[in-house]
Amino acid sequence: DVKLTVESRNPDSGVVISVAPGDLNSETTGTTTFNRLYEYGKTVTLTAPTTAEDRPFLHWLFNGVVLSTNTVISVNMLSDLTMTAVYGDP
Repeated sequence: DVKLTVESRNPDSGVVISVAPGDLNSETTGTTTFNRLYEYGKTVTLTAPTTAEDRPFLHWLFNGVVLSTNTVISVNMLSDLTMTAVYGDP
């Protein structure tokens, strides 16, 4: 099994991120920071809100590297990974 860690930055917590499909425990949406456990190779779609605490969504980080400026992204669970939703200043 592989672990997906979902975080946010600016704010560093409290952002509701939608995750689909459910993980091995049937868990989906969570509030940052949270983890989900998937079978190897599963494709997971994450959806971040366009704003958090009046801060605009900037981009997703994939293991610390900018991946996309779209609020909705899909990732293949080929290893443990960390997805971070990054927000700008209000």
